[in-house]
Amino acid sequence: MIVLRERFKNDLIPEFQGLAEKYAAEGVTLHMDISLFLSGGHELLIDIQFGNRGFRLLGTVLPNRIAFQKTQYMNNIGAAMTSGPALRTRDLTRQEFREFICAHIGELIRTALR
Repeated sequence: MIVLRERFKNDLIPEFQGLAEKYAAEGVTLHMDISLFLSGGHELLIDIQFGNRGFRLLGTVLPNRIAFQKTQYMNNIGAAMTSGPALRTRDLTRQEFREFICAHIGELIRTALR
């Protein structure tokens, strides 16, 4: 867990911030709260929103992966919660983390444009 916390501080948070800046111009809002995880807990939160639709990924950090619970919502209409994806954390790279986030951005945009 200590190694993963350092990886978030040094690599994954800056990668996420870069994606947030890049996609803001396209109308996608990205937010990540990992304060509980960095302070010794086991939870992190990733919000992705496009227009009036969004995904909330609530992650529980386990020794070898982050297991996510996924909530898909549309503002003022409701939400649907499902078990979500898992992200393998052993040797997690910036590129793998980027691909994980971008896959969810793409899914959200496709859903919103239907």
